[in-house]
Amino acid sequence: MPILEQDIVFLESKKMDETADGGGAPTGRVIGDAVSNAIFGDISEQARAGGRVNVKSIFAAVQSLDRDEYLGAHVVLSKPPQDPLVSITLAKAGTFDRRSDILPRLEAYLNAGPEWPGVLFGDHIAGQRTLQIFTRPGADGPAIGRTLVLQYRYGQPDAREQYVRVTRVAAESRVFTAISSGTPLDYPGQVITVDISAPLRFDFPGTGANRSFARDAGTSVLRDTVVADAAEFYGATPIAAPVAMGDLDARAATVYSQLVPNSRTETPVTDKRPAAESVITLATAPRNVDVAGSPFSQRIRIGQENRGYSYVTILTPLPAPGSLRVSFRALGRNYTLTDDGAGRLTGAGAGTITYATGAVAVTLDALPDDRSAVVFYWGQRESYTSRAGSLDFRPPEYAFELASAGVTPGSLVVTWMSGGITRTATTTAGGKIIGDADGEVNFTPGVVRLRPRHMLDPGSSFQLDYTYSDVRQELISGLSPDAAGQVSFTLADQPAPGTLELRWMVSRIESVSSGASSSASTTTKSTNTGANVIVASAERPAIVGTEIQEQWVQ
Repeated sequence: MPILEQDIVFLESKKMDETADGGGAPTGRVIGDAVSNAIFGDISEQARAGGRVNVKSIFAAVQSLDRDEYLGAHVVLSKPPQDPLVSITLAKAGTFDRRSDILPRLEAYLNAGPEWPGVLFGDHIAGQRTLQIFTRPGADGPAIGRTLVLQYRYGQPDAREQYVRVTRVAAESRVFTAISSGTPLDYPGQVITVDISAPLRFDFPGTGANRSFARDAGTSVLRDTVVADAAEFYGATPIAAPVAMGDLDARAATVYSQLVPNSRTETPVTDKRPAAESVITLATAPRNVDVAGSPFSQRIRIGQENRGYSYVTILTPLPAPGSLRVSFRALGRNYTLTDDGAGRLTGAGAGTITYATGAVAVTLDALPDDRSAVVFYWGQRESYTSRAGSLDFRPPEYAFELASAGVTPGSLVVTWMSGGITRTATTTAGGKIIGDADGEVNFTPGVVRLRPRHMLDPGSSFQLDYTYSDVRQELISGLSPDAAGQVSFTLADQPAPGTLELRWMVSRIESVSSGASSSASTTTKSTNTGANVIVASAERPAIVGTEIQEQWVQ
């Protein structure tokens, strides 16, 4: 009789435990179908909060007394877990593999590469979150985000190995001393301090300083990593769009699966400045006007030499009352003290501030982390200047060009909303803006300079209404200025008042130590005259044959 569906079963491995020796050879114990927790146990609250990787080894087998030929089988993960925080992934393992053999294969995206051009400086202990690397002066340190490998007694039964990811790098040049034939000799070296994302799980013996920058025998090896991408995983994911017969491809919701738990998240923050943390409101009507209240900052770097609870400093320029904030980092968390405006600092500690001298004394509630900083943010007493009611400054001005040139004089009307009220400005035939704004209009090119007396509401805009005509242009050449520097000519048509614009070349004589030179430039003049034009240039007119170009609206 043939092999039946119920003859194909899953068998437990020798040890179904989450220990290093879990797994092993197959047994005769059958894993029941649709049995809760038959392979994995319940998820604890700790694992749900911080994440956990469960690895179990199981085997497919045929349990049948029939001697019919077995032609092979395959395993399919047909349905992902309903909990979006839980993922199931399949991978191939050897018949006798244990958990300690399987995990390195699952983590085989990166593989140990060549030895890093530097040695582990000194002994490093389990739980440490920083590495010190001894290198030649000027050598580059590992880039942030790079993964390194620490290996000790590699290939031995008591071998230790750990992959670490770089989160921060700082290099420091030092002078070391070596004894050669009884004589001390100084030589330069560099120590690179590297922060890593996870603490060390083992003790790793390091190397002392030496002139050859070589690793001592029997100490830990620091290696770079290369992308191997050798592991193969199998899973299930919903399709993002229906698939029809004959389609050449299918779109899946994702091709990724959660494998290694990670409690860190990346949150991009843009346009974030210390000054934005404290603001001063200048006005609330017709809209809010805020300015930054703490544009200045000062920091005290924390190291082994000055790590403590109390710090003092003097702030320059003098801080304004209520503007000081003190931030520090302890055990990976940020804490803040604020100025209450009466000379006291409260929050994650206590302190005082003297506004007259800028002296600050602060006592923190916790020891700041090594290689962090205590940062002071503050603003000046004169963080802004109120010019309300003043007449000795130029009000805000808008300068723009209209969509059409040749604006009919006096036709431009500008309206906008300010404080929920419609404001209006009009123009005179001479190009002046009157009403709820001041300014000027050059009708011929359509250039506007507008100084509103009431500012626009947020999100509003200027409404522009005007009429326009075609712009006439005429080039008159062969003109000669008289002794007074004047040139007279007659336009072909009568221009509208306030629309005539003239352009002509002028020359200057520039005296230098070696002689004289002349230069030419273009001068533009707008006029409100009629058809008969007399032009007098404040600069020396060009030679005989001056050309004048006019444009106007008829």
